[in-house]
Amino acid sequence: MTRATHICFTTVLELETRCRDALLRGEACDSTLNEQIDDATRVARIAVSDACSEGALTDVGYFGFADASADLSNACVTQAQGAVAATYAPALPAMASETAAECMTATAAYGAKVMRYALERQTPVFERLASRLFEEDEKSEQVLQMRIELRETRQRWIAGLTQACPQFADIYGRSAESYLRTLGQRTDCVLSKTYVNDAVSCITQQCGNGIREDPEKCDDGNADDGDGCRNDCTTP
Repeated sequence: MTRATHICFTTVLELETRCRDALLRGEACDSTLNEQIDDATRVARIAVSDACSEGALTDVGYFGFADASADLSNACVTQAQGAVAATYAPALPAMASETAAECMTATAAYGAKVMRYALERQTPVFERLASRLFEEDEKSEQVLQMRIELRETRQRWIAGLTQACPQFADIYGRSAESYLRTLGQRTDCVLSKTYVNDAVSCITQQCGNGIREDPEKCDDGNADDGDGCRNDCTTP
């Protein structure tokens, strides 16, 4: 289930990124984008149904295949789209800027690399925790050590991102570290959906952060009601 979810997440991330890059160039998204995303999730569901019995899924904390399938879709599609939304949030006000477009494209590529590293580094730890018997304090210690290691590598990623997009802070209005934390929360959610582990958790949707996230209809980054997007993000 983990492998299928990670493949699906990576596929949707690439598809959505390709679409946003096309929009930055003034082109249209691939007309089959939604169908391709549906295909990616269908392949993942088939892989899970082939490998997991209903009983095996309930043993690891799901109510059954429907419950596992819903979590898979969330990890695969919702989290990938959330990461893409965070990356391309400045797109509308910066559409006329070639420099900003190049920065966002570079940021998307670099962010995908960071998320891939985070998933690959954390997966073996959770595989070990899921397949062997450990005391709770032993589990917590292993997760803590993994998180410390990831925090220690963050400075390297920050330097790499600012090298890929030197104007990052000006274009995004936030620090590279803040952006990378957002991506880290997305990968945490992907992991939590397949390992059902309390040590990792999903980022919650936040109205007013300037990033439209499901189920928001809009998010213009403020709490004003009279500017075309209500302060509860329900009106586009």
